Amino acid sequence: MFVPWTEIESFYNIRKYACAHPEILNSTSKVIYRPKIKLHGTNAAVQCLPNGQIIAQSRSQLLVDGADNAGFAKWVKENEDAWRKASSHEDLRGKTNHVPFIFYGEWIGPGVQKGVAVSEIPNKSFAVFAIRSLAEHCNDVLFINPDVIALYIKDIPNTY
Repeated sequence: MFVPWTEIESFYNIRKYACAHPEILNSTSKVIYRPKIKLHGTNAAVQCLPNGQIIAQSRSQLLVDGADNAGFAKWVKENEDAWRKASSHEDLRGKTNHVPFIFYGEWIGPGVQKGVAVSEIPNKSFAVFAIRSLAEHCNDVLFINPDVIALYIKDIPNTY
């Protein structure tokens, strides 16, 4: 199942929409923003499925059957156990359950893009900017808080 990252609107369009539809602000004009820096790599994601399967994806497709995205699929395959651990928990009986998540981010580093500063870092890395829960009871919840994201990815090599 391919689940693409949604398009991010520019700040101008968000403000324009909020002015046209003030009800979305719940009668307040105060909005708190937590900016994230745009990295010039390639959009990528890691799917962690309920059966424990780990699948890499690019912005437009699943990376299966030998498809890759600047080495991203290969890196995901090499770190499958860490991704599986990041998306699992033990229940009260000690049974491991895999929670369906998609980790969205930017694949950056040497050889990913040409002529950009982030290509000068020593190693390819995955900069996660959102986690989407696909669990039925979560109604497609999206985690974007960097502190929450850090809890999930702390043990995955070259993931920030």
